[in-house]
Amino acid sequence: MDIEEARETINKILSLVATLPEEFKATTYELLLSHFLQSKREAPPQTPTGVPTVIIPAEPQIPLDVRAFINQYGVDEALLRKAFLISGSEVRSSYNIRTDVKAQAQVQVACLIALENALRGGRFEFSTESVRQKLQELKLFDSPNFRKIFKNNEGLFMGLDDEAQVELSASGKELLAETIVEITQ
Repeated sequence: MDIEEARETINKILSLVATLPEEFKATTYELLLSHFLQSKREAPPQTPTGVPTVIIPAEPQIPLDVRAFINQYGVDEALLRKAFLISGSEVRSSYNIRTDVKAQAQVQVACLIALENALRGGRFEFSTESVRQKLQELKLFDSPNFRKIFKNNEGLFMGLDDEAQVELSASGKELLAETIVEITQ
């Protein structure tokens, strides 16, 4: 931004604001100045040769609860980004379950779906129906033992009675951390 151009524009804004009633002056000045500065920021930066520089967008932010989880359990953020594609509030799984043991796969899928929901800005929770659907896609669904597998691993989950909102316990988050490492190796 050219300093002379900025000085001229600010003087014009001040002249305009001076003609307004007192109660509108501060707000009008702030709005006009903010608009001017914002319009200058949006222009792509120029190199000394006048060629626009390429701006690389920052990686999407990880929600605070997930950041606390990765810090608490020592999960490398790179592994998290390897298991999930994250773009803003959009999250897609890109992991593969590496076990053929259906009970183990069910618990891992439940933990990973809880993480996926947390990455979207929610809580570390899942519905048993979403686990059922994912297991069917993976051809790892154990229909006769589905509920029993959850009951046998109830220490990993809180609220199993409400199948729409089952939350991971501290032990469940610990298993999730282990699962992330396992599926990304």
